[in-house]
Amino acid sequence: MQNDLFSGTRVVERVVAGSGSTVRMRLEPAGEGRVRIVEYFRRRRGEARFRRAPGEENREVPYARLGLAPAFEELFDRPGGPAPVR
Repeated sequence: MQNDLFSGTRVVERVVAGSGSTVRMRLEPAGEGRVRIVEYFRRRRGEARFRRAPGEENREVPYARLGLAPAFEELFDRPGGPAPVR
């Protein structure tokens, strides 16, 4: 997870269990537990680079649907930004 100090967006990554792909997304809060996917990148298992997937961008989705570990409130509502990831 990465904090953008000026825009309020957050960069998150997760590994998709079924395929082993890694997904990296830049998210911004859209209210009521929803987020807008600003940028979406995917790295398939065995590949060295992330590839942009513009068809997944500029969509609003429920945060819970993304399957990310930090809660929505922890990611976006913490004063001063999110807690560091260890």
